[in-house]
Amino acid sequence: MIGVRKVGYTQIAEILGVSRTHVVNRISKQPDFPKPIIRVSRMTVWWDERDIWEWARKRAQKG
Repeated sequence: MIGVRKVGYTQIAEILGVSRTHVVNRISKQPDFPKPIIRVSRMTVWWDERDIWEWARKRAQKG
C-alpha cells in the first residue's frame, strides 16, 4: 500500500471535527461510509485518508 496514508478512528474524528466516540458509534456505521483497508480487530481499524476526505466532501455537498 505505497502512497496510502492510513487513518484510524482518532484521526477521522479530527478530520471531521467530531469526537472519536461519535466516529466509532455512529459515523463509521453509516452505509455510505468508506470501507476500511485494514481491520485488525473491532477497535483497530484503518482507512485510506483520501477515502475519508472524499466522503466528507460528498457529505458537505449534499448539505
